[in-house]
Amino acid sequence: MLLPRIIPSLLISNDELVKTINFKNPAYIGDPINTSKIFSEFEADELLIFDISASANNMSPNLELLEKIAKQCRMPVCYGGGIKSVKQSVDIVNLGIEKIALSSILFEDINIIQKLNEKIGSQSVVGVLDVKVNANGNYSILTDNGKKLIDKDPVKICEELQQFGIGEIIINCIDGDGTKNGINLNLLSYFSQYISVPITIMGGLSSIEEIEKIVEKYGVIGIGVGSLFVYKGQFNAVLINYPSKDEKRKIFKKYLQL
Repeated sequence: MLLPRIIPSLLISNDELVKTINFKNPAYIGDPINTSKIFSEFEADELLIFDISASANNMSPNLELLEKIAKQCRMPVCYGGGIKSVKQSVDIVNLGIEKIALSSILFEDINIIQKLNEKIGSQSVVGVLDVKVNANGNYSILTDNGKKLIDKDPVKICEELQQFGIGEIIINCIDGDGTKNGINLNLLSYFSQYISVPITIMGGLSSIEEIEKIVEKYGVIGIGVGSLFVYKGQFNAVLINYPSKDEKRKIFKKYLQL
């Protein structure tokens, strides 16, 4: 049975763990290997890792770093950043990373979805849509860490990704990134109408209680969490944290029957 997932999201820049606000001003947090190990000890449902320096600078993924991270993790890991080919993706999966997250390459060669499905299975192929809310309330998709606008209707993008066999879609709200102001539920409601594969929403989660409300309303969904799981308190002291088993039972009570 597919269950909702609470998923820490880690950003890497130049092999260091960082956190951004609205995709800008990355602040140093710590060591991505040690942080991944801590989330594994917390028994996180999954782990998202995005190398924003690889994406921005057209660099290849750091396979040595990813191998070290994979060895620390007992939960599924999804990686995105700098992926431009099927070979790179297969090499990453062979290190022990379960899922490949694709963004800019999807708009350069959407056929990579089908090619990867044949190599690693559709359940391991994830599309990432970085979404910005326009002044008129409409939605735009951007790539390259929010720098490049994709001049295409977001609904059409969702339809094409699914037609080509994408296994999962991550909706990442640029305006909410790092703010802890709450998930944009209007954005989630809008995109969920057009997506039939598993969805993960991320960008702005404010509290553990908010996760429970989202799961109650939207059902089986992934919730990606950045700032809330690496910062603590009003002054944003760095403290890696994750819901306890009791908190997760409360959030997922409808599904776990506990």
